[in-house]
Amino acid sequence: MWHFITFGIFILCLHRESVYVNPTLHLASLRKLGLVIGTTLLSIVAALGPGLQYVPAQAATAGNGQFKQLWETVLLDTRSGSGTPTGASAQIPAEGSLTFRTTGKAGIPASSVAAVSLKFIVHSPAAGGWLEAYPAGESAPHVSSLTWAPGESTAGADFTRVSDSGTITIVNHGTGPIHLTASTNGYFQDAAGAGDKTGYVPVESAVVYDTRSGTGTPARTTPIPANSEVSFQVLGRAGIPADANSAAAVAFNVVASQQTAGGSISLRNSGVPGGGNPILSYIAGEANSAFTIAQSAASGTFIVRNNGSGTVHVSVSVRGYFDFANSATAGRFMPTHPQVIVETLEGTGVNGDQTPIPAGGSITISTAAYTGQPSNNLVAVALSINVRGPMGDGYVSVYRPGRNDPKVPTVYFSAGESNVGFETIAPDDSGRVSVANHSTGTIHLQITGRGYFVKSTGEEGTAIPAEARQALDSIKAANGEVSQDNRETLLRYPVIGGKVLDPSQVEEGFEDSPETEEEVPVEEFPELEGTMAAKAKVKATCKITNRYQVHHTVTRTVGWKYHTRVKWCYTKSGVTSVPERSHFFSSVLSTFKEEAKSGFIKTYNVSGTTREVHSQKTIENCLLKYGCVGTWMPWNRVKVNNKGTVSFSSGT
Repeated sequence: MWHFITFGIFILCLHRESVYVNPTLHLASLRKLGLVIGTTLLSIVAALGPGLQYVPAQAATAGNGQFKQLWETVLLDTRSGSGTPTGASAQIPAEGSLTFRTTGKAGIPASSVAAVSLKFIVHSPAAGGWLEAYPAGESAPHVSSLTWAPGESTAGADFTRVSDSGTITIVNHGTGPIHLTASTNGYFQDAAGAGDKTGYVPVESAVVYDTRSGTGTPARTTPIPANSEVSFQVLGRAGIPADANSAAAVAFNVVASQQTAGGSISLRNSGVPGGGNPILSYIAGEANSAFTIAQSAASGTFIVRNNGSGTVHVSVSVRGYFDFANSATAGRFMPTHPQVIVETLEGTGVNGDQTPIPAGGSITISTAAYTGQPSNNLVAVALSINVRGPMGDGYVSVYRPGRNDPKVPTVYFSAGESNVGFETIAPDDSGRVSVANHSTGTIHLQITGRGYFVKSTGEEGTAIPAEARQALDSIKAANGEVSQDNRETLLRYPVIGGKVLDPSQVEEGFEDSPETEEEVPVEEFPELEGTMAAKAKVKATCKITNRYQVHHTVTRTVGWKYHTRVKWCYTKSGVTSVPERSHFFSSVLSTFKEEAKSGFIKTYNVSGTTREVHSQKTIENCLLKYGCVGTWMPWNRVKVNNKGTVSFSSGT
């Protein structure tokens, strides 16, 4: 017997922007709803999107999510043509795009890859602009991964989700053509791999080496000379384990400042010969910063190299580490389509407030709706921090609310020049993150989610096919009304391993569970004792026997069928009626987020010697901590008198 529920739509408003232009705004969200009914489970999905524009709010790729560190290798270089579709040298024109392959090369496997850790460098651009990067074949998010000013080579980091074919599309939103390189230092798995056990453990941002202040071992208070390098200790400091197996790789933010000429900075562990690939570029007199991941050596030391023609001061801070031992606190990465969480220019994510952040000021934002994760499952969030329209020089720091601002830079910027930084941060228990403006002027912020890290037992996301997206758009356009066609469309897509498969590829089956029985005393009726013998005190007992069948595919549950048998008993008369009701509920998405709140409400009615008890259980379907979006109210009614059970009924 099929039961369908009219469900509410949970709306999450998001929009997108650019640094140099104002593209069309969009709204997009996917919410996943779960409904628990005693032992009966119903999974319902609703989504909102702007026409055919659709961006999942949850992770669109789910899998093992663990990180595999690689030696940094260039995947794309438009100057030489390496990695381009044609193999020929050519600039990416203004507002032009390029799609390149990331899998099956440079140590990245041909399949089972969820996302790639990338570094983009724009080389000596003639005009300013910004770059967006997203999985090929999906809608453009219109959010920046990198910004640059005319004539300035600029580098930026990103964790970019890949398409099913392993490709990524980049778009040059500049007013002139650019040459660009994209390199990788690792990837996140979409399936378990032998020996690949590197989950992420965030630490509080802390400086481990700074040539300006003498912080670090060995201490240094003079700038690094031209074409020179220095080594310093990282493992065993600032929350990073001393053992290279426990800290297989470390996440850093590197700052170059007080430089006397242009150049670049590279970072590597002490066991790697040579200078290494640049992680950031700089020009004279202008501080710059970059996020990077570097593999650890047994010695625990790292080397930073100044590839410039003048001196430079360098500051290195840590963000976390990848644990090869796969400790219980390590997180696996759930990449998402780039999604704006906060945009202060438009008031998005800040309750409509379009006020810039003042010098010395800060804001606290919520990432909870973006991740959809409970606090006990969320390890860290990967964010792009885009500082827009700064009125002075400075930097922003990102930290956990309730703790002191570490005043460790995430992204440096100069007056009048927008800049983008990358950050991994552990939110507080409410999913909040604080961002502070350490500059001499006001700034606007665009904060974009790139993905999040969850514990190994956490929920996974899923991909949504075009047909299902259109059905969800139709539901939105019809103000939440679900037509039979749309319902059938959604139910055609069971989920396997986080991927929606063609129905012809699904191998279905049922698995029976053992029967379980629970006995629930309904009520005793002492006021009826005068009408019956003392030993025949009336008592109604509800016995519920449950048996369920699991409707599954090859590797993933897609539905549940519950058989519920309710027995109403009288102490002397035994079973008076045995109804059986079966429910089959199928989930469009096999993973969702749920919290159930329930409580019994009992009402009584005495008519002569007959007592009626109406027991109603209200179950509220909640989306995390953000309010209930639906209720289910199963009820039972039983009538008893001194002759025994008169009748009972149940329903919802």
